[in-house]
Amino acid sequence: MQVFDMIINGQPVKADSAFDVINPATGEAFACVQAGNAGHVDQAVAAARAAFHDWSRTPDARRKDLLH
Repeated sequence: MQVFDMIINGQPVKADSAFDVINPATGEAFACVQAGNAGHVDQAVAAARAAFHDWSRTPDARRKDLLH
């Protein structure tokens, strides 16, 4: 089973707890993900706000390349 960290500001982040992701077709767990809390949300929002200025000025073609 794959285990995934949260990514906040480009860095892997672990939470105090995690939970399984269940495939509804089989009822089986196929991944385990971190259970973020309000503090993690605040960190992610702050990182997004800090990145917005530069990202909003990045040409569409470059954004596409970075996302792929």
